[in-house]
Amino acid sequence: MTAQPALHKPTQVLHNLMALLITAQLAVGALMHAPRPGEAPSTMFELHEVLGLTSLATVAAFVAWALLRRVDTPVRQLFPWFGEARARVLGQFVLLLRGLWQRRLPDPEATADFASAIHGLGLLAALGMSASGGVYWLLGDLLGDTGGFAHPVAELHSALANLMWAYLGGHTLMAVAHQWLGHGTLRRILGRA
Repeated sequence: MTAQPALHKPTQVLHNLMALLITAQLAVGALMHAPRPGEAPSTMFELHEVLGLTSLATVAAFVAWALLRRVDTPVRQLFPWFGEARARVLGQFVLLLRGLWQRRLPDPEATADFASAIHGLGLLAALGMSASGGVYWLLGDLLGDTGGFAHPVAELHSALANLMWAYLGGHTLMAVAHQWLGHGTLRRILGRA
């Protein structure tokens, strides 16, 4: 099995910071409740807001870095929705399913485009979740909108948070499985490959 090279330092730092912030934000979000109109926000809700705004800044920094960097995975590989790239990703998905059916994972290089596409979906979910939370904060805290447009934004934020939980669980399980099979995935993420 092939161990992949370590990610470059800015990618590692931003990826790991996003992972920590989003995990903390999801955990706090599961424990808090949004204040009702006229009710003072709880400490947990305020912590969720701070973590959310920090997550939004971090996700935005990661997106900017991904657009500017000349190392690691190219942005076009994160979003292969058209043409030949899509066919390659679908083929790699089938290869992964066959491997799972046979109780083994293919070498990471054999499914790199599929993994990149999944990372792109995770990045979109993180961006959507943090941006919708930012819009909700802007509407509620700065503009005083507690209903109207704020309610559908809060519903979208909640739906994206559920999607993010699923992504986070699957992403973590696959990273651990790849590490366990000797692919060096966790070492790569932590810069120790």
